[in-house]
Amino acid sequence: MKKIIVPTDFSAYADTAADFAIKIAKEMEAEVHFLHIFSAPVNWKELRPEQEDLYPEIKKNFHNANSSLDHLTKKANEVGVKAERTMLFNEGRNAIDQHINEGIYELVVIGSHGTSGIADVMGSNAQMVIRNSQAPVLVVKNGNKFEDIGKMVYASDFETESFKAFPVVYDLWQLLGTNQLELLYVNTPGNFLETAEIEDLVGEFKKEFPSVEMNVKHYDSLDVERGIVQYAEHNKSSLIALVTHGRRGVNRWFTPSVAENVVNHATVPVLSIKV
Repeated sequence: MKKIIVPTDFSAYADTAADFAIKIAKEMEAEVHFLHIFSAPVNWKELRPEQEDLYPEIKKNFHNANSSLDHLTKKANEVGVKAERTMLFNEGRNAIDQHINEGIYELVVIGSHGTSGIADVMGSNAQMVIRNSQAPVLVVKNGNKFEDIGKMVYASDFETESFKAFPVVYDLWQLLGTNQLELLYVNTPGNFLETAEIEDLVGEFKKEFPSVEMNVKHYDSLDVERGIVQYAEHNKSSLIALVTHGRRGVNRWFTPSVAENVVNHATVPVLSIKV
């Protein structure tokens, strides 16, 4: 990963995500890019300096946003991380997706305010970032600390599509220096597999990555999301990774809503990877 993007509205949860992104960038020798959408009832970007004084409150908000972006950039630079900043004016939330999906970013880091749902980022629903981003998305909860990342769990159905996401998970695990990586299959009543069938799936998965030592677990639950969250809680996992797919008609494991629901209820950071 060489470029990381952080959409921010300068709230506490967004600042937590920014801190996470800076520390990840330092570990990976990557760049970090801060993105903010500034909304105003006038076209602020086109105003002449003398016209700005007609809107003192908007002018104050603009300067605060500008200063906040400068602060984040400086914070990254102080620890040796190259940083860029972008302010978009009066753009809809689709502009976030367009910016993220320019093809130059390998990771998106966004913030969430807790377990009651994903917080809004720049007045839009961050769930749509998970749903539409072509790059992996790391959702960080307010209060999460980069230094606390230890055990990491990758939830998978071990089908062929999931092979594409695992190298991203494995590289991140190695670069973050986490002490343990577990692979998880959640067995549900609606898609129940016998132990032998799960072992066959896992066996094929292991053949794709023969040099990787895998600690594979399977966990019974009423649904996939509930099983992932419960397993992470019971086993003190400090980061959850899972794969999503944008196409219809695929295994339910691959629907973006699974990632969204896991994020809504997990208390630890969640990495969603689209394949």
